[in-house]
Amino acid sequence: MFFGSAVFDRLEPYLEHEFRGLDEAGQQAVTDAVCDTFARADLSDEAVLAADANPLLARTRCPG
Repeated sequence: MFFGSAVFDRLEPYLEHEFRGLDEAGQQAVTDAVCDTFARADLSDEAVLAADANPLLARTRCPG
């Protein structure tokens, strides 16, 4: 899955540092959870503009 690979590539430095105690399955679970959150989030132009690109307001629209 390309999206999962792209997410993993961005998360890898954090996995190596912040989640270094996790085994490979745990790291995969973190990656899957991030992918699931982005898949469910409304990141349409309308939603981003309605939130004025405010990350705090946008966060309220992200499930999980």
